Amino acid sequence: MTLSGKQIVLGVTGSIAAYKAVLLLRELTARGAEVTVVMSANAEHFVGALTFRTLSGRPVLSSLFDPQSEEAVEHVALAERADAFVVAPATANLLAKAAHGIADDFLTTLLLATRCPVLMAPAMDGGMWDHAAVQANVETLRERGVTVLEPEAGALASGLSGRGRLPEVPTLVEAVERALTPQRDLAGERVLVTSGPTREPIDPVRYLSNRSSGKMGHAVASAALRRGAEVVLISGPTTLQPPPGAVYVPVQTAEEMREASLQHLASASVVIKAAAVADYRVERPSATKIKSGGSVSWPTRTSSRSSPSERAAPFSSASPPRRMTCASTPPTSSAPRGSISSSSTTSASRASASTPRTTRSSCSTVGAAPSSCRA
Repeated sequence: MTLSGKQIVLGVTGSIAAYKAVLLLRELTARGAEVTVVMSANAEHFVGALTFRTLSGRPVLSSLFDPQSEEAVEHVALAERADAFVVAPATANLLAKAAHGIADDFLTTLLLATRCPVLMAPAMDGGMWDHAAVQANVETLRERGVTVLEPEAGALASGLSGRGRLPEVPTLVEAVERALTPQRDLAGERVLVTSGPTREPIDPVRYLSNRSSGKMGHAVASAALRRGAEVVLISGPTTLQPPPGAVYVPVQTAEEMREASLQHLASASVVIKAAAVADYRVERPSATKIKSGGSVSWPTRTSSRSSPSERAAPFSSASPPRRMTCASTPPTSSAPRGSISSSSTTSASRASASTPRTTRSSCSTVGAAPSSCRA
């Protein structure tokens, strides 16, 4: 989504996470937004106003009573022209002031004057987010229509670990785009989206999979959220962060994806299956790692693909069992594309005799990319 021409106010408060506001400013301006930065007095202890002024190309506002500032009453005009107001990071102090209508500096005064969508991204130290007073303030703000994001969990500046980290920049940008989306035609709908690959275990370290990134499914989920829908995102393993606001259900295998989909199916009004479910799964994965070497082979039966919407039926009992070979010999070109490479015990033994023992073995799928099976 482009933010070209959008007037965004970025409020920055006194938190060690203020450095992320610099990264957020760069991303918003790169997408075409015109950003005005408003800082609290404590924010300047962490990041200088010159940094924000240089990157935004605009004066940084902080004081209501600076006689040398031409922007001394800028809060009135700025509140009228702003398309969105983002406070990142938002400290517990700022949340309390905003909830109780306290306007004792430029930032809090502007919050009272503005009528555009307001987004707050909290950041605070361990235990503060879960405090009853903070939660009451957050609930008050949400009841008034303010979007207050959930902080992330992880290592905090004090050395503690817990909830309180400012969400990463992509999450913040996605939330801003959603706040600026006028089209809310999916309000009241509940959208179920499957995304990403699945991993079907062969042994504790190997699995069958594919190169799906999950970008399509996650983008669909983000678009549905921006248009007002409630979203359940069921995803296989990816490097992507789930869009903020979605109910995120991480899974590994096709069977786990199927069970999760059926669990949420009854409440869904729209189902979008964008996942790249593995074509095969091993019926009885090895409990221990299969040893490397050209002579190693493991007979197993495979079951057909298990889609999230129906139970997979195993291959016909008349079909001969296949043998998966963990060897350095390349798969034969006569095998059908996408089938699991197979060989007899005799051919595996011959492969062992003709292959140096130092060659690293790999599990391969005929006609598929080498990364379909990883060690």
